[in-house]
Amino acid sequence: MRPPARTPERKEKRPDLENSLFSVAWPLPRSCYFPSLTRRLAAFMLDLVIALPIWPLVVVLTEVSTSFNLRIYDSLVRIVVTSIILHAVYFAFWESSRTRATPGKILFDLRVATASDQPLTFNDAMVRFALRLATFATLGAGLWFGCRDTRGRALHDRLSGSTVVAHHVTPGQLRCFVRQSSRGDWVAALVASLLSLLVLWVAIPAVIAQVRVSDRFDAALSEVAPVLDAGDPLVTGQRWSPRLAEASRALGDLGIAIEVNDQASALTLRIASARASDEVGASLQLHSNGAAGADAAWICTDHGFAPFLAPSGCRALGNALILAPGTPMLAGD
Repeated sequence: MRPPARTPERKEKRPDLENSLFSVAWPLPRSCYFPSLTRRLAAFMLDLVIALPIWPLVVVLTEVSTSFNLRIYDSLVRIVVTSIILHAVYFAFWESSRTRATPGKILFDLRVATASDQPLTFNDAMVRFALRLATFATLGAGLWFGCRDTRGRALHDRLSGSTVVAHHVTPGQLRCFVRQSSRGDWVAALVASLLSLLVLWVAIPAVIAQVRVSDRFDAALSEVAPVLDAGDPLVTGQRWSPRLAEASRALGDLGIAIEVNDQASALTLRIASARASDEVGASLQLHSNGAAGADAAWICTDHGFAPFLAPSGCRALGNALILAPGTPMLAGD
């Protein structure tokens, strides 16, 4: 006898996803009630990818609303704070919606459940996001709670009175069934802690240090620009011009030294202070095109610090043309 033909399983229709842009891509089996920590982290990372357009949007809005006048450090702080707020709105909107799940959770067949089986309110979802940030800020310490919890709840789940479950779980199953800890959960928690360490203790301090360096060079360029704009000789005999000497004294307070080449056709602004937080040796070089007076043009080149954080002062200061690093000079400039 031939075995009976297998009837293909029909995909369950979910009323909460009828008008949604997303649908389940990686469903959980009916026998699984609580997801692994690895699955939850994968859903979270996918949400961060989906929300990536928030960053360029915030950058454009910040720069346009301030007419590109902010120092790089101030601009960075505004961008980060605004992005965190918009990410909070993104997560809170979806987790308090009819789907009770962000797009990442929908794709992985997850949702956020409460004891009353009602969706979180928007305010509660915002609090849940803030607690999730605290978990990240403590190097993922809150995730380790989920490795031993019978329902896989991380610390921010416990404090917000929520549980991440498979979508098909009913309130009765939520109360009756428990979840066994696995080695994969411990590995996922360790990876999350290492990533948090990498971002919070390595990447962020490095970026902030670069931004502060760039802002100091911006301040230095604002002192040097009038000297270049005046068109006077930088050096007469063996003596610097009064304007250049005055700018040098002002830059000394910033821990930046001015160096002039023998032909007086190039200035180098170099961080020379001995503070531990400084990048000693980082410099900007201003090269003259040989013209004089109001037609003087200078090329600004960075040495020793991140090019993408090049000072905004390299773009335009006064009447002297100062070009960003790598920008070719046009004939007639």
